[in-house]
Amino acid sequence: MAKIIKKNGVLLLALSAAMALMLTGARAASYQDVAGHWAEPQIVRWSDLGYLTGYGDGTFGPNDPISRGQLTAILANLYGYTGEAENTFGIPEDAWYLSYVLRAAQAGILPDSWWETASDAPLTREEAMYIIAAAIDLEGSGALSEDRYTDGEDISDWAVEAVYAMTEAGYVGGFPDGGVHPQGSFTRAEVVTILNNIFAEVYNAPGTYSGDVTGLTVVAAGGITLRDMTVDGDLILTGAAAGQTVTLDHVTVTGEIVDQGCALVQINNEQFPGTVTSGNRTTDIRPGARANLFDPDRLAFDENGYASYDSEYFDAVRGIDVSSHQGRIDWQAVADSGVEFAMIRVGFRGYTAGGVNEDTRFEYNIQGALDAGLDVGVYIFSQAISVEEAREEAWFVLERIAGYDITYPVVFDWETISGDHARTDDMDPETLDACAQAFCQLVEEAGYTPGVYFNTTLGYFWYDQSQLTDRYTWMAEYNQYPDFYYDYEMWQYSCTGTVPGIEGDVDLDLAFRLRD
Repeated sequence: MAKIIKKNGVLLLALSAAMALMLTGARAASYQDVAGHWAEPQIVRWSDLGYLTGYGDGTFGPNDPISRGQLTAILANLYGYTGEAENTFGIPEDAWYLSYVLRAAQAGILPDSWWETASDAPLTREEAMYIIAAAIDLEGSGALSEDRYTDGEDISDWAVEAVYAMTEAGYVGGFPDGGVHPQGSFTRAEVVTILNNIFAEVYNAPGTYSGDVTGLTVVAAGGITLRDMTVDGDLILTGAAAGQTVTLDHVTVTGEIVDQGCALVQINNEQFPGTVTSGNRTTDIRPGARANLFDPDRLAFDENGYASYDSEYFDAVRGIDVSSHQGRIDWQAVADSGVEFAMIRVGFRGYTAGGVNEDTRFEYNIQGALDAGLDVGVYIFSQAISVEEAREEAWFVLERIAGYDITYPVVFDWETISGDHARTDDMDPETLDACAQAFCQLVEEAGYTPGVYFNTTLGYFWYDQSQLTDRYTWMAEYNQYPDFYYDYEMWQYSCTGTVPGIEGDVDLDLAFRLRD
């Protein structure tokens, strides 16, 4: 059974407009020096994918050595690297390959030898193998021995594991003399062949694709649907699909789904990935629901317990949610502490008699937060047991927020009540789904962003997550990191936070906002 994992590595394929291997739109069939070449099929394939072209004179130069700039450009465009390291390489600022090298450096795929110089000189074979192995996260068996190759002692220490991994995997072959010639160079045709051996399939244009694939498979664009197929190997969703939806419709992946922290995966398959367990209960994954792509490696907490999340594609915004329970809040002190937004309770429905009441601190809180320069969203604590009551709550909220600058969602917060008998004790999931949608519809029609709040129990066993794919979702899970399966836009990660300007505990939130 496949597992979705998130990583920040990336691979790429494309070059600059004035240099070799550049995206000028030419195709291999038009190259004067490719017809009949042993690598013609590979060159044709990668050119047709739009990742390779030749020189401006109509040639490809298949037997020319590949340069550092050319390979890093290839690997930076296929995987959509963003972000650039500092130029500590001494590369001229007008060099065509500067951005590619700095993006590859930021992604952590360059060997140590590059930190001294990164000219556009030919790559050594060991450098090329290191870069490619790092980009695809390839590991060898660990059985390293200098006498495996006749020239094993010529392999640089930093490159040994990569060279052995690439040759073990069969991506690079040795020479008749038993060596790997680590200080030699690869030709352009050889590198294209290596890439062709590694990537069984590359999908880089929006559309729907079917047909089983054996080997490493790459999705390098958004708006792609893979349907009714088996991927016998790993499936990589690259940074080139940043913030866009990739749909897996009845797709079986025997390896891992590796997402670079950017795509929105929608799964339309009752059998994939099967079930999730929360507490002592197990439920089927809802077909059509988006999967959560949270990467724990990107999460950090400071000494005050405030969470941050490092992403090239999303801003993680620090926030709180409050009600009258927090008493009188010094909102300027809250803003000065680094809080950027607040979710304000407008009101609540009682869990016995069922009356709808305004929060006694609503007007003070919303005006205070806005005056302090915070972004504001609102929520109502719902105990609705019918669509009619959910609509009543929506109108109640809309009447009270009119005239305020609401930039965060207007949220339906329905919760179960333990202990005393509650009017919601006989509620069923289908009715709750209908109530949430009725509330959200009215909020949306009024011009606001509607949202739904839930904890993991409600998220797994009450709400049909496939019905929330177009809704803003706010999920509460008080763990070191959230392992909730489904996608969400806001994470409430603590109910015992401490924030200047507030006496006692307060809920802490992190909102994930896609960058423009």
